[in-house]
Amino acid sequence: MQEDNTLHQPQELASNCPLRNPQENLSVAFLLQIINGIEDPIFVKDRQHRWLLLNNAFCKFLGHNREELIGKSDYDFFPKAEADVFWEKDELVFTRGITNENEESFTVTEGQTRFISTRKCVFEDGAGSEFLVGTIRDITQYKQMEAEQRQSKHLLQLALDNIPQSIFWKDRNSVYLGCSRNFARDACVIPDNIIGLNDYDLPWRKEESDWHRECDRRVMESGLPELHIIETQQKADGKQYWSDTNKIPLHDTQGHVVGILSTYEDITERKLTEEALRQSEAKLQKLSANAPGMLYQFMLHPDDSLSFPYVNSGSDELYGLTPEEIQADPSLIILIVHADEDQDFVQSISVSAQTLQPWQWEGRIVLPDGQVKWLQGWHQWCLTSQSASKQSKV
Repeated sequence: MQEDNTLHQPQELASNCPLRNPQENLSVAFLLQIINGIEDPIFVKDRQHRWLLLNNAFCKFLGHNREELIGKSDYDFFPKAEADVFWEKDELVFTRGITNENEESFTVTEGQTRFISTRKCVFEDGAGSEFLVGTIRDITQYKQMEAEQRQSKHLLQLALDNIPQSIFWKDRNSVYLGCSRNFARDACVIPDNIIGLNDYDLPWRKEESDWHRECDRRVMESGLPELHIIETQQKADGKQYWSDTNKIPLHDTQGHVVGILSTYEDITERKLTEEALRQSEAKLQKLSANAPGMLYQFMLHPDDSLSFPYVNSGSDELYGLTPEEIQADPSLIILIVHADEDQDFVQSISVSAQTLQPWQWEGRIVLPDGQVKWLQGWHQWCLTSQSASKQSKV
């Protein structure tokens, strides 16, 4: 615990700067009482950069008694490199007579680095002697918090940049506040440069920007997220892409909507695949509708149940059954086989399924109106992970 030497400071001050009368002694004592009540360290140096007057906070800050500090300089307590910096800053204040505010770092007795914010100015007394008056604010904790925030921000940005989806967030006026690297690439901007821009500043078409802002407005006014919005977007390369977009309102601690967070995923390849599949199915439907007989896909499941994922319209003419009726009740195909052919029909399917050999069968069926038809059927098996299927024609 440090001793309070406030009462001894007038004598210490007098030894370096003699006072003229007892009234001045009283003024100095009163001044010392004031500065010792201030939590920030305060010091006064003479023209030789020696400490002349110190408050209690300064002594505590350096971890030394006042007697150890008075009349000494920075070189007596700090590494030379640090003391050189302090001396240079002090000399600048002395020679130019300016007020200097600066952030500095120094090493304390325990070897720890502390950060300070200093304010220094020159005071000249009636005799023309110059003194440097300085105040210090310890900002080490602030600097540590600042470093932690930078690290946290860096880790967050790193996470955002490695998520496959593109991500961005805006304020209440749909002005961009930040984005991920993927979004910046789509918008052809540097991530830090997105701040302050709006959709009209980016390479989207005007109608796309209008649509984005309308969706933003709707989400922020309702306070409810909108998920899986399928939309088109023109990127920086001038090509149009499909995206699956999510928009989520951002709330402050009082629950007020203050912005919007949006993510989207490029689904262009998926949409192209879906379109190609749709066109392929349309062609298949057209071909199967004009093919003679009945085309169908038959599946035999591990539990020996049957299903028909696909049946073309030829089933109506051949069996007197619509594709929907056969898919709803596959047993109708078995039941319609002529009684004399039934055992041979079932056995032929069983043998073909076990050997995975192409199935061929010729026999009779009896339609609901009693009409008898001779049919010839053929199929090729295809194995799946859980069942066997066959592409067939009758």
